[in-house]
Formats: sequence, C-alpha cells, structure tokens
Amino acid sequence: NLQRLNLAQNYLHGTIPTSLFSLMPELRKLSLKKNQLTGTISMTTKKQQEQLHQISLSYNYLTGSLNFMTNFSNNLRYLYLDNNQFTGSIPGNGIIPPLLERWDISNNQLTGTLPSTLFSSSSFENIKSIQFNSNLNLFGTLPTEIGLATSLQLLEGDNNEFTGTIPSEIG
Repeated sequence: NLQRLNLAQNYLHGTIPTSLFSLMPELRKLSLKKNQLTGTISMTTKKQQEQLHQISLSYNYLTGSLNFMTNFSNNLRYLYLDNNQFTGSIPGNGIIPPLLERWDISNNQLTGTLPSTLFSSSSFENIKSIQFNSNLNLFGTLPTEIGLATSLQLLEGDNNEFTGTIPSEIG
C-alpha cells in the first residue's frame, strides 16, 4: 500500500479528489505543493486516513474555509496550507489535531480575529510552529492564551492588522 505520495512542483490542475484519502488508508505523507490545484478540500472521515502525519498543499489555488481541518487524523503532525486562497475566519476549538507540531496558513485571505479558544485547546501542547502571516485581514489583539502553547518555538503573524499590546504570556 502506498505510504508516500509526492507530486510536488508539477503542473497538476483541477480539484483534489475526495477519494484520494479513502483509497490510500496507509498514506503517511502527502505533498501536492507548487501545482495549480483549485477548489475546496473535502476530507473523508478520520478513520480513513489514520496514518497520515504530513500534508503539504502549499502554493496552489485552493479556496474555501478551514473548517475541513476538523476531519484531519489525530496523528497529523505537519500541515502546510500556505500560499493558497483560503477565506473566512480561523475556527476555534476542535480544529487542531492533538499531535500537530507545525501549522502554516500564511499568505491566504483569512479574516477576523485569532480566537482565544484556538490557543487554549489542549491540542496546542505539542505545537512548535504557527505561521499566519500575510493574510492582511487578520485583526484585533493577540490573545493571551498564546502563552499556553508551551512548546512553541516559532510564531509568525507579521503583515496583518493586529493592534494592542504584546501579551506578556508569550515566551
């Protein structure tokens, strides 16, 4: 059974088939970055992709909200969704898989505030890197709950519209 699928840096276009995950239950690593993929992401159930621990869909033309993330496997550790056209707000609780270490959603068209519930989730215990820079329409204050991510080594939120003070809990 296929465990790694790397089709990065090609000229693939169209949508990502929903069946991709259900047909490859042993898939551990998926890289479709730097293509010309479009459309929204329709994830199957967590059960069908339990082995998946890395997804890279960066540098495509993917759209829609981030709500599909609630269906990601609990074993997912690396998620790269940067440089696409995702829209809407960043959902709060329940979106982050518990073992996630690196999450990049930079250079999209996300809007709204950073929900404090996002950082207060127990899922943020393992997170080492969060990048949400250059979405341009993220605003408001940085939640003090960022300090609850005790394993955090990299936080990139530049080129947005944040205001207020830097929370003393960071660090």
